[in-house]
Amino acid sequence: SSSIHGIILNGVAWPNPYSSHLHTIAAKNVKHTFFPKILFVIGKNDKINPPESAQKVLDVFTSCSDDNDVAVVGHYGGHSVPVKNNIA
Repeated sequence: SSSIHGIILNGVAWPNPYSSHLHTIAAKNVKHTFFPKILFVIGKNDKINPPESAQKVLDVFTSCSDDNDVAVVGHYGGHSVPVKNNIA
């Protein structure tokens, strides 16, 4: 099937030009209207998009998803996901 089963958001930030859209989504509590499963990857030392900004976006999607549809993986790196394999 060609449908989206899930998305990964890495280093996400609160999108200021679209703040009103996210606030509307949260206010309407549009559970399962169109959201796939979401995995947030948040670097605790991200200087580009600080974790607090990612948390705001996470809160919106958590408020309008079932408990098992939003997951978070945190790491102590920065904006990029740390990998030990140079090829990755």
